[in-house]
Amino acid sequence: MPSPEEERLKRFNEIVGRRKIERILENEALSLWATKPESERFKKVGWFHKEEDRNKKVQSIKSYIDYHF
Repeated sequence: MPSPEEERLKRFNEIVGRRKIERILENEALSLWATKPESERFKKVGWFHKEEDRNKKVQSIKSYIDYHF
């Protein structure tokens, strides 16, 4: 029977390990996002201005992490 200290350490290590994996996947997703064509990453705002579609970016990163986790 593991002690409460050992159980707490085990849970802590699981959380840290999971966070490391999520961070690696997030970096991969950001790299993949940067390679997409400008037409997919940006949206028109006004006549002469474009900005990055942040909602699409966040959704893309979340779905990449969910799929590859």
